[in-house]
Amino acid sequence: MVSQVTATAASHPARTAVRWLPTIAVAQRFFALTDSDAGASASVSATGVVTFQPIQAGGFEDFEITVRDSADTDETILGATLVGDGAGAFAVHATFPLDVPAGHGVALDVEFAPASAGTFDAQLVLQTAKMGPSPVPLVGSTD
Repeated sequence: MVSQVTATAASHPARTAVRWLPTIAVAQRFFALTDSDAGASASVSATGVVTFQPIQAGGFEDFEITVRDSADTDETILGATLVGDGAGAFAVHATFPLDVPAGHGVALDVEFAPASAGTFDAQLVLQTAKMGPSPVPLVGSTD
C-alpha cells in the first residue's frame, strides 16, 4: 500500500508531500506529518520515517508531530504505544481518545530523550477505533 503524506509543523507553515511504503504488515491509515524546514528538530524521509536531529545523551527534544487519516473519513485515535528496541528513548504526550475529523490532522507531542549514546529505532503505534494499529517509524541518535 502506498499512501500520500502531507507535512506541516505548528511553528512552520511549510508543507512537503512524501510517499510512504509501510515496513510492517498492518493496515496503515495514519501518517506522520512534519515540516521540511532545516531548523526543525525532526524531519520525515521519503519512506515516512520521523528522524530526530542528533542530540547529546541525557538531553531531550520535543517535537509536535501532526498525524492525518489517509482514508478521508472520521476516525478516533484511542491510544498510542511505543515499540521496538529504542522505544525507551521516546515518549508521546497526548490525551486520548483523539477525534480526527475527515480531512484533518491532530498533533501529538513526541519526545526524544536518550539516556545513553547510540541510535534509537522505535515505532509509535497509533491504535484507532475503526482500523486498528497504524505505525509511525521513529529514529533518533546522539551526537
